[in-house]
Amino acid sequence: MSQPFAAQSQELIPLAPLPAIDVENLNVGVIAFQNPTWHPKVTVYRLTVVVVTFGLGTAKALLDRPGSAVSVTIEWISGVVFLLLVFFLTDYESKESAKPYWFFKADVMNGARAVFQHVGIRIPEYDTEERPRESLRLELKHPPVTGYRVIVTAAAIFFGMAKAVFSYHGVETVPTAVEWIYGVAFTSLLYVFGLYEMSPNKDTDIAQWLFTTDYSSEITSGGKTLGISAAYLTSLTLVYWWTVFWFNVILNFPKRPASSFSSWLPRSPLG
Repeated sequence: MSQPFAAQSQELIPLAPLPAIDVENLNVGVIAFQNPTWHPKVTVYRLTVVVVTFGLGTAKALLDRPGSAVSVTIEWISGVVFLLLVFFLTDYESKESAKPYWFFKADVMNGARAVFQHVGIRIPEYDTEERPRESLRLELKHPPVTGYRVIVTAAAIFFGMAKAVFSYHGVETVPTAVEWIYGVAFTSLLYVFGLYEMSPNKDTDIAQWLFTTDYSSEITSGGKTLGISAAYLTSLTLVYWWTVFWFNVILNFPKRPASSFSSWLPRSPLG
């Protein structure tokens, strides 16, 4: 009888509360596991494009002299031969069957990672699986206007206009420096950054909003507004000059012969 009574008299010991689970961090961890960090492959072909671009552009800048045949030859090689080769080889590189494999498909970082590991330097691993280039070609009436393409276009216009302005003003060294900055440094950065367009993860990698968002509607609406404004200002200008022209014709007709028709034209306000 004493045993059951002793068991009933014992107090229940409350259990300690379980720690709260951070659901947000758990979801982030799951997403990071499903979508690991992605970077493009560092292939021999891509390294060759960057190295040759840097070499030809730097050689042209150093040998750029008025009437220099060497500078003209380098410019022709880089602007015609090398550009056409890169254009066709980049399209060939996108194919899964591109050969030789070691040149177009093998990732140099795999070998570099093993070499640096022997000296105690650990290069983190990341995903390099690229989505097919065919999936980038959307079935639209026009190519998508992405942020990356806007940057490429704006850079070409800006640096091209800057070089032209300095050249027309007779400045000697600045146009060469501008050409090197755009043709070597900026172009290489844009080439490397453009490789991220082939990332299979659209929302978790570096600045994917530059490659997936289509700004066609925004640019079209803004272009329409600018076009209407330009057409309106052009119409006002034509009406003004038309009115001034006929005013001068009527005012000077009794005083001048028909042979002086050109003198009826209004003088430009710029003199």
